[in-house]
Amino acid sequence: MREFLRRGFMVAITGSKFFGGPPFSGSLLMPPSILARIGRLALPEGLADYSSHLDWPRDLRAKTEMGWTSQANLGLGLRWIAALSEMESFFALPGDLRSGILAYFEGEVRRRAERVDNLHEILGDSHQPQSILPFVMTHPDGAPFSAAQTASVHARLRRPCAAPAAGDPALQRIFHLGQPVAIGPRTALRVCASAPMISEIAERLVGGDSLGAAFAQWGRDLDALFEKWRRLMEEERRP
Repeated sequence: MREFLRRGFMVAITGSKFFGGPPFSGSLLMPPSILARIGRLALPEGLADYSSHLDWPRDLRAKTEMGWTSQANLGLGLRWIAALSEMESFFALPGDLRSGILAYFEGEVRRRAERVDNLHEILGDSHQPQSILPFVMTHPDGAPFSAAQTASVHARLRRPCAAPAAGDPALQRIFHLGQPVAIGPRTALRVCASAPMISEIAERLVGGDSLGAAFAQWGRDLDALFEKWRRLMEEERRP
């Protein structure tokens, strides 16, 4: 983020997604080059209808002459406060503990993914533990699932399977994966870690659990996820 700001970009950050805060909680980081120009810019009058007086830092409010239509957006403020609480809990953990839990999560996801035929992880070039692991599904001949097929699997993971396939408890589970994203000619689904998960595992470790025992609940969830994913891939290939 510092590098983007140094280059003059504005950076939008979210308190949901990885940090697990409420939806639509976020903030905008502005580089010094743009902050220096704010007072000289003619900002659109309609901007005041889409933000509140207290959404803006004091220094920026002093540089603008917008006619604010509301003093504060309480819902937005409360969502951001809740997200900040999740961030503070996460960053209160020692860095090596966070990295260790995340590395364990990576290993457990990969171990289960390797059991599913024709499910391939797209590996990045980072040597740090990753919170997002993207996977591409392919047919037996190696051709990747189309964007529509990938979207179908993603949607079906989010709802219980109908009978008669519903005999397997895993097929009744609901799983929310990262939405399909195009990576070159392929479309990937993403298995993602979250800060609340890492914080809760850390609490169990402090309470005396081993890492394996602390992760057991999420391990069972991963077992069910990949079993359902495997079955849906098989069904998607059928004519």
